[in-house]
Amino acid sequence: MSTRCDWFRDAKYGILFHYLYSKDATAQFDVERFVEQVVQTGAGYVMWTLGQNSGQFCAPNNTYERLAGYKIGARCSQRDLPAEIADALHKRGIRFMLYL
Repeated sequence: MSTRCDWFRDAKYGILFHYLYSKDATAQFDVERFVEQVVQTGAGYVMWTLGQNSGQFCAPNNTYERLAGYKIGARCSQRDLPAEIADALHKRGIRFMLYL
């Protein structure tokens, strides 16, 4: 019997990244280079952290910043790095999971 989670078992292994947000690092992050390195590992999925316990995140979230009392762009990237990575991985048949 097939389930919606069979892809996870079939992937055999993946890669987990604890990404610590930095405005400069996020702006300069080379998505294509990263994805090519993932492809070389043979991993079937990537799990990526949106943020750590700092309250800073590598994707835009104006609602979070507004409700938390921050200026827009103060705690969250204006570049949607996870979406860019997910799109590039998808083109290569690699799944993407976002972890918070």
